[in-house]
Amino acid sequence: MSNSEAKISHRWIPVEERLPKENDGHVLICCEDGKVNTGTYSEFSNNWYIGEMCGIGGSDVLAWMPLPEPYHPED
Repeated sequence: MSNSEAKISHRWIPVEERLPKENDGHVLICCEDGKVNTGTYSEFSNNWYIGEMCGIGGSDVLAWMPLPEPYHPED
């Protein structure tokens, strides 16, 4: 993946632009209070889930992005 492709795939995506698919699993989310968390989105219930919290309204989430690849120390 080129640097420009990496920048595009790891940018904040406004929820008005598109929502993640359920099979995307956990993503980073930015809420209207400025906090950044990990969460999942349910297409079925149209809710976001953060940790053990039940769904939060879609209006609370402003943007999301895929999680980066985990750190792998060189052998």
